[in-house]
Amino acid sequence: MDNRLFNIILLFTIIGEFFIPLVLEQFYAEYNGKIMVMSALGNPRSPVRLIYNLWLIWLGGFLAFSAIV
Repeated sequence: MDNRLFNIILLFTIIGEFFIPLVLEQFYAEYNGKIMVMSALGNPRSPVRLIYNLWLIWLGGFLAFSAIV
């Protein structure tokens, strides 16, 4: 993989770790990011669970890949 492309994807992934929960919080009325853990976003009752769980799969997979590389 091209080093520059890898660094750009890594940067967006790290920024996404903080940005995605902030965005998804707007679509989940019962969620309060100041007092609740982010795993509540992946809760089966959460309206944003599919998006957040897909994000966690991407995050885990990409960070594992980057550790190997």
